[in-house]
Amino acid sequence: RSIVHIHLDYSEHDLRWPLKDPPVTLIGCADFVLRNAVRVLGPEADKTILRTVLNAIDVDRFKPATQYTEHDHSNGEPIIITMLANIAPHKGQHTAISSVKLIHEKGIPIELWLAGEERGSSAHTLYLKQQAAKLGIEQQVKFLGFRSDIVELLETTHYLELPSTSEGLPLSLLEAHAAGVITLASPTAGVPELITDNENGFLIEAEDYQGYADRITNLIQSAALRSEIRVKAWPRLRAKHSYMHYFKQIAEIYSEMLSDE
Repeated sequence: RSIVHIHLDYSEHDLRWPLKDPPVTLIGCADFVLRNAVRVLGPEADKTILRTVLNAIDVDRFKPATQYTEHDHSNGEPIIITMLANIAPHKGQHTAISSVKLIHEKGIPIELWLAGEERGSSAHTLYLKQQAAKLGIEQQVKFLGFRSDIVELLETTHYLELPSTSEGLPLSLLEAHAAGVITLASPTAGVPELITDNENGFLIEAEDYQGYADRITNLIQSAALRSEIRVKAWPRLRAKHSYMHYFKQIAEIYSEMLSDE
């Protein structure tokens, strides 16, 4: 008897070998990753128990959400928007840059930090730098490269953007919630399983840079809204995405399977 775990949105082709014999239990890191598996199993899917155990993080690595970084741009302190993602067209850094341009035009001091590196080439990084220069905001866009100090980075971040067209179940969103950082992301793949729009974050279409700019501007102007989003994000993170919650669910699934012997 077997259990198969799926942690990425694999294609039907990639899943045919591991699912050639229907497992007793199939565990996905999000509901959306199970859809191709069900198609591969076909009529045999009825023989497999499907379970979703959402991704988790070590919540205790981060400061409590009550210690989040607030902003005061009245004295020239810049608003920090961060992206934690590989440099790639589908990740949407170009959308983030365009949104920052619109916010900058309103006279709001702002910086965009792009934490991540491009794999196998530097062509898209060059394209993004040219985009920022063309828009006149090359001083506002910082290319940080690969970073291992995510906890410290998020401590100085006010908003996290992830306007991607393709995703899994992004841990960066969970890490942002743990750090009290307000998240804005596109409703792709598993993202809607992490963010409920206008509740613990915001869902905005990947190419809608105007939407990202408008929402962040609104948040900058409303301390009450910022506080409301953070207050809702923190308990949901602790309840659904802590390591202890994750381990408990996995242990229960294995225990159920063993008890059937």
